[in-house]
Amino acid sequence: DGYTVESSWKLEERTSYIKLNAALSGYMTRISEMIVWVPSGSFWSPQNVQTVRIRGVESELSISKSYKKWSWRIHGTYAYNHSENTELSTQLPYVPFHKASVVTDIRWLNWNLTYLETFTGMRYTENTNTSELSGFQVAQLSLGHDLHFGDHVINMTFQVKNLWDEAYQNYELRATPGRHYLIQINYLLYIIFIIMICLPKLNTMETHPMHYLVLQLVFEHSFSDLSQTKK
Repeated sequence: DGYTVESSWKLEERTSYIKLNAALSGYMTRISEMIVWVPSGSFWSPQNVQTVRIRGVESELSISKSYKKWSWRIHGTYAYNHSENTELSTQLPYVPFHKASVVTDIRWLNWNLTYLETFTGMRYTENTNTSELSGFQVAQLSLGHDLHFGDHVINMTFQVKNLWDEAYQNYELRATPGRHYLIQINYLLYIIFIIMICLPKLNTMETHPMHYLVLQLVFEHSFSDLSQTKK
């Protein structure tokens, strides 16, 4: 049982120079008898929380520009989340108060270069909020290229994950990889098909594209010591 109250605001502006998008929303949710999964040794176990009150704000801002064969975009997000166990007046485990991200994307013809950085704030590891994990920032850099052969597309991407070799933990005592590399090849085959829709009062025929069939080949390798973590 529970309820949710939410309010949002959006803005979209376009000029001869840039395109601007912004959004802001606030919400409040109250949930009774909520099940929360938390790590317990080598396993995850469910815990019943009598009542949870969730209050938060989410925002995003995007600025983009296209010029001839070039385009670029900067997109940022921020979220505040206060998920309170009302019985203990504590934050739920592994739910950060603050999360943010920023991505910069530059495109030229069939090439694209993307830089992504995410921030995750401090998280408590149990219901009493006496133990915590430090916040962390992780960056990713990727270079992609599309090869077109008629209706066929091969997308090749090279990614450097955890670019700055940050030592961090998503969950307590769970190691995370340092800087590592990912090569990804996607084969996209576009298919068009027709669906006949018969309604009691209307006879219509609509054409729906099936976006693509993807065959994915992924190679990933880490060149760092996975045992190096920190709180």
